[in-house]
Amino acid sequence: MATTSNIMSNRGPDKEATVQQILQLIEEYEKPVWSASSIAAELNVSHPTVHDRLEQVEEDPRVRTM
Repeated sequence: MATTSNIMSNRGPDKEATVQQILQLIEEYEKPVWSASSIAAELNVSHPTVHDRLEQVEEDPRVRTM
């Protein structure tokens, strides 16, 4: 029998996204521009989660910002 906490944890987008996941996504799709919202949608995480990681992603020499 599922507990309430198990049911609640399965709702909505995931709570975490790593810098590695974001960089892998950027490399695999080779889109010229990614927004935090589009990254969040592709990784099934919330926009604030991605936004929190972008400072770390920007440190990678392969990433440029607008």
